[in-house]
Amino acid sequence: AVILAFGDSLTHGNGAEANESYPSVLQELSGRQVINAGISGEESAPGLKRLPGLLDKHKPQLLILCHGGNDMLRKGSMSQMEANIRDMIKLAQDKDIPVILLGVPKPGLFLSSFPVYQKIA
Repeated sequence: AVILAFGDSLTHGNGAEANESYPSVLQELSGRQVINAGISGEESAPGLKRLPGLLDKHKPQLLILCHGGNDMLRKGSMSQMEANIRDMIKLAQDKDIPVILLGVPKPGLFLSSFPVYQKIA
């Protein structure tokens, strides 16, 4: 089974060795092929445009989606980010691909996701 890990620098693994990104660790632990489709600095609008091609190319059995952090860092529209993430989920669901949504953590001492991710889920 192929797993597509899709997102920004959190998925890509910026600041970590290549074998320490969460997609690499997941592949090692699960024995499944995990495609690391994280692009550092990407906002949700370009991500939404990029996702269909990756779904068609890799035909994953699971999508792990972690996106939107750069929209928030750059003070982009939260409603547009939410709509983009909802559209990403719909693209996968329309192809019968289950989605795991990972919420981007809020900065601070105690990590918790931004409330928008609970709203989407």
